[in-house]
Amino acid sequence: MRKSLTTLLCLALVVSTTTLLACSIPVFRYAVEHWNPDLFTLTVYHNGELTEAQQALLQRLQPDDLDGKFVGNLQVRTVDVTASEIELPQGDWLAEVKPGVAWLVAHTPAKKGPPSQVFSGEFTTDNVNQLLESPARKTVTERLLRGESAVWVLLECGDKEKDDAAAKTLTDELARMQATLKLPEIEEKDLEDGLLSLDPTELKIAFSLVRIPKDDPAEQAFIAMLRTTEPDLNEPEIVSQPTALPLFGRGRSLWALVGAGIAADTIEDTCRFLTGGCQCTVKVQNPGVDMLTTVDWNLLVGAAPDSLQLERESSTDPPEYLAIAPGGSSIAAGHDDATHDSSHVATSKTAPPSEGAPVNWLLGLGGFAILVAGVSLTAGRRGH
Repeated sequence: MRKSLTTLLCLALVVSTTTLLACSIPVFRYAVEHWNPDLFTLTVYHNGELTEAQQALLQRLQPDDLDGKFVGNLQVRTVDVTASEIELPQGDWLAEVKPGVAWLVAHTPAKKGPPSQVFSGEFTTDNVNQLLESPARKTVTERLLRGESAVWVLLECGDKEKDDAAAKTLTDELARMQATLKLPEIEEKDLEDGLLSLDPTELKIAFSLVRIPKDDPAEQAFIAMLRTTEPDLNEPEIVSQPTALPLFGRGRSLWALVGAGIAADTIEDTCRFLTGGCQCTVKVQNPGVDMLTTVDWNLLVGAAPDSLQLERESSTDPPEYLAIAPGGSSIAAGHDDATHDSSHVATSKTAPPSEGAPVNWLLGLGGFAILVAGVSLTAGRRGH
């Protein structure tokens, strides 16, 4: 499947307009060291006072509870539906909010356009557990902590023949990419600037695959998160096809490949992007959407592999164990101003200082080029 001339020109423009903020560190590595995940919003709707059990559950969701334990990249708010000044959202679930019965609704980070709902259910321990964690997410984050370049997630459509064919294509091509791709040569200045915490010789390329059945009850919240990364992934013609998304960095999903779009060339393009030098180190100017995870990346990134007590299974050759350094900013204060799907790029809401105007202009031009390039690539990724 050939890229159009427009796509190639746009990608060239991206490179040329982001040179001042480029570095030689591979994208996957720079992301895991420096890009903190955006915050999901969890809203608890209640009628009158919360019960003692609900208050205890709410306390568990606070970013730093009484024990100082990290919960996840989330922020929590409560809404009393009896308050007359509150404008309530639409939803049949509102009828379920009665004295003693609270309701939990989770939305994607408010970074670009209206946040998307990824979960709605009674405010119970079981539902909170399903929202915060799932077996597939646990596997993905464990592998990323070990140093894998990307973990590909295959959302199965329920058609065994299609799902197996997509899985085989991914497995075969990822094995080829792992064996043939080469990492960029790390520039001395990037090492001097502290952009890479490892000796460059310790960096390795490794990919693996996680399959998620369409109707897996434990993965419904995770599936919903993945299907909100682009505006059309919940459309029936898309859901009826297997969909593959690579997760990298700190649980960040890149663009989706759908149906016949799960092909050697599109997989290779994605792997080359992730393992190539980071052409723009500003997270807001890069494609990708963050997932909700319970990993305290700033604490665990950089820990010795044996101390992580991670599971050791993998669908491909076991990846190398790598020590990963913490990011440069805290979860509370280190977020970018926008989140992007693979086909659209929004500009930052916060303007830089006046002396940075030339860089801001370059970022804007680079962002526009990524937008056009993403639209051009979408047709190649949507092979129904």
